[in-house]
Amino acid sequence: MHTDPAMQTPLSLFLSISLLISLGNTVQAESHFDTCSTRTGSNATIVIPISTANINGADIEAGDEMAVFTPDGLCAGYTVWDNDHAVLVAWEDSPLTTVTDGFAEGQALTYAIWDASANVEYGRDFGGVYVTYNVIVAESEAFQSDAIYVVSEMTATSVVSNEATAPGTFTLGSNFPNPFAARTTIQYELPYESPVTLEVFDTVGRRVAVLVDEVQSAGAHEIAFATEGNLSSGIYIYCIRAGDFTATRKMTILS
Repeated sequence: MHTDPAMQTPLSLFLSISLLISLGNTVQAESHFDTCSTRTGSNATIVIPISTANINGADIEAGDEMAVFTPDGLCAGYTVWDNDHAVLVAWEDSPLTTVTDGFAEGQALTYAIWDASANVEYGRDFGGVYVTYNVIVAESEAFQSDAIYVVSEMTATSVVSNEATAPGTFTLGSNFPNPFAARTTIQYELPYESPVTLEVFDTVGRRVAVLVDEVQSAGAHEIAFATEGNLSSGIYIYCIRAGDFTATRKMTILS
């Protein structure tokens, strides 16, 4: 009998993670994604426990595959499912090469799943793949070298809608990169359609930017904030108001 990872104690869960990482996933035969990653030496680890991944509500099957992509569409890691816990390695961009061959710090992780029996890939050209995490040994869901992410659900679906992606609660994520010089990205989630205001303030309370001021649909959102050289170095506060939800976080600008 397999234990539901959501019911494990933190200690037992981390022991399971350690064992999975030490064993790795050795199923790397010729496959749909087998030419998509470069082993650069530095990486983050995505643990996918058994019974957490599905395609349109049905458990994925042996021979199906998962891959992880940078925001620019570069495949930076893959694994073949063998009906057991899996480890998906997300490789970091190597500083020793002139080409981009992996993730940069702070980039969002996106996924694809290949249904081997149907010969269909979800997540890039068809449908979508949505992931939630049970444990993140990192500061955010964005890529960080040596971070560990434990998946609680990975769903491939042919129906892309706000309902499929709607989170259970309002959240305001950490901006990335942080600190930054010219441009950063802020992510947040809405469980239902809401009027949203997202503003940036300096430490004495002066508003320096309004990034969002509109009604937005449920789901995950992100917005870029570019300083355009108009702000001095220092700490700034960004604040979101959505329905009855209010949250603030700090960012650091390096000019």
